[in-house]
Formats: sequence, C-alpha cells, structure tokens
Amino acid sequence: MTKPWRQVRNALISLVALLLILLATLSALLETQTGSRWLVQRLAGLVNISLGPMTGNLREGLDIESLEYHQEGVLVQASRLSFRWRPIDLFYSALMIDSLSAAQVTVQLPPAAEPAAPSTQAFSQWPSLRLPLRVQLARLDLRQIRFQQGEQQLAWDRLSGDLSLGTFNLRYRDLTLIHPDYELR
Repeated sequence: MTKPWRQVRNALISLVALLLILLATLSALLETQTGSRWLVQRLAGLVNISLGPMTGNLREGLDIESLEYHQEGVLVQASRLSFRWRPIDLFYSALMIDSLSAAQVTVQLPPAAEPAAPSTQAFSQWPSLRLPLRVQLARLDLRQIRFQQGEQQLAWDRLSGDLSLGTFNLRYRDLTLIHPDYELR
C-alpha cells in the first residue's frame, strides 16, 4: 500500500474512533444516572439553581427531591419534582414533555414597583409567542402552590392540565386550578 493511501486510511480510522468516543460519552451522560446527575447539576449551576438528590436519567426522565432558585429578590422552590420527556423529538424542533409534577411549589417575588402612569398610546400589537421549537406539556400536575409578592399571599391546592405552545398559538386542555374556596376548569 502506498503512503498517501495509508494516510487516508489512518485518518478515516481516527475519525471513526473519535465518533465512537463521542457517542460513548453522550450515551454515558444521557443513559446513566450518574452521568445525567453530573450534567444536570452543571447546567443548573450555570443559572443559579440548587438541586437536591435526584434519580433517573435524561433519556427517560428524572425525579428531583428539591429545586431552589434565588436571585434578585425572586425565590422559586419546588419539592418532589418528576419530569418525563421524549428527547428524540428535539430533532423535529419540538420539546415533548410527557409529564411534569411537583408536590409543593413556592414562588416569592419582590414587592411590585409603583405603577407607571397609564400610556396614552393605543394598543398597537400583540406580543409574539413564537419560539424556535414547539412545546407540548402532556400532563402538568403541581400541588400545594404558594405565591407571594410583597404582602400579598395566594395559595392553591392544585394546578393540572395539558398545555402546548406552537409556532403561532398557545393551547390548553383540561386546565384545572383548585383552591379551598373555588375550582376553575
């Protein structure tokens, strides 16, 4: 075999070996509990989210004991989160979440700023709902929801339903909000 052919063969073998290493690394991150935990904790750290113990993997779904986000007076806490999704749909520009549930959700916002003077300009345009991908949340189930902004406190027992955000629309089905005194469907 001549020298140029040997160099081409060695380059192809190196390329295949590199692809196999990348595939094995990706598989270890998505398919194993340890790899998924490492990746999710690194990504959460980038946006100042603290996560408690978690089980599961990124390919099938995760169960997270606690989540906390605190920044600039905003506090979001959730416990016993469960997340199931189909990551293959990302190749089709869709984020398909089969289920998202939490046993307890708390949202605290800083007090509202003084309201600005009403604008004299007429309403001219709806805000854009366009996202780079479609989002579908098949089963949402949030329980024991607490919301606080300044002195105002609100509480609900449950929020559940199906939501989807397409290219140009927002749809909901079987959306239910339950409070001890009322129920909205």
